[in-house]
Amino acid sequence: VKPGMVVKDEAGRTIGKVQSINTSAHGTIDSVLVETRNGVAAIPADQLSFQGEGLLSAMSRAEVRKMAGSGSATAGGSAEGARE
Repeated sequence: VKPGMVVKDEAGRTIGKVQSINTSAHGTIDSVLVETRNGVAAIPADQLSFQGEGLLSAMSRAEVRKMAGSGSATAGGSAEGARE
């Protein structure tokens, strides 16, 4: 997973692009910050899978955009390596 990767929903619609990655202290991916037209959403890693050269979200585009609009993503700069 790397910044710039396209994230699509199961219907094949583009949700947005990977902005950064939240990892645990052990280096596993907890969530992926995705830039959508409504803002940035933190999609849990267990809701994503690889598809071609991008990612497929088990969440719908509407669900992710709603998360982005609610400000649910981690605030401030790059969240890579951040965890509470």
